[in-house]
Amino acid sequence: MTMPDVNAQGTVLGPDEVTLDNTDVDISELEFAPGFNRFYVGADAPTRNTSRNDTHWVGSLENRGLPYYCPVGWKRFSLKVAEGFGWEGCPICYHGTGGHNVAKIAKVGFKAHYLQHKDTFAYFTPSILYAAHPRYANIYKKGNVYTQVVLECRIKLERINMKGPETMAVKQQFTIDDNFPANQDLEFMVKPLRKDGHLGNYVLPSNGVVVSGIMVRSLLHDPADLPSSAWWFCWRAKNPRQFLRKKFYLPHDEFPNEADDEEDEVYGSN
Repeated sequence: MTMPDVNAQGTVLGPDEVTLDNTDVDISELEFAPGFNRFYVGADAPTRNTSRNDTHWVGSLENRGLPYYCPVGWKRFSLKVAEGFGWEGCPICYHGTGGHNVAKIAKVGFKAHYLQHKDTFAYFTPSILYAAHPRYANIYKKGNVYTQVVLECRIKLERINMKGPETMAVKQQFTIDDNFPANQDLEFMVKPLRKDGHLGNYVLPSNGVVVSGIMVRSLLHDPADLPSSAWWFCWRAKNPRQFLRKKFYLPHDEFPNEADDEEDEVYGSN
């Protein structure tokens, strides 16, 4: 597959240019903690670690039991976390979603689904690259800017019921994230806690998972053109780019009639 000539991160907009305005996140329903906002830069940034907008580290930070790698090219809009949520033993992980879901998830929790693992789970990942697949994280196009939203979460280790490899039909064709060899341990599964003997539909903050921030990436290129996104096209057999644009890019009228429903053939399930 021939990829367009773009660098590893594309043309990433800077911290002052990355906003939630290009998405459909309802900010009126959220409580922010701007003192903890961050913008994450690459190792070659000349001003790295001179301010909160130039944050970078090499390798994995101590993350209370799980690996935590620098999410280069993303900006974190920090959210206030409900009092009483214990931080000890709560590492960071990610959950890709559409912006219209953010406020509801922050308030109500993560909806659990019965999928290929033959049980009801909410899904998380330690890799922001995996969370950024448009199947999870919609792509918003406004003018020539492409924007994605991923939720930064804190999760209590004991609430992780299962870990598993990718389920996007990548197999060994690509390494999705160099920090996770052989594409293993890219999915964390959390079951809702039972209420009055019945399985709930949502994983709640009281269940040990909370949204701590909104990660936003804005590019002057379609993120599908990034070398790190080559694996995106494994999930769909025919016309993968057109299929992704039709299903997961917003607004839909920017990408009319890109794919034929009769040709839809999807690999993987999750």
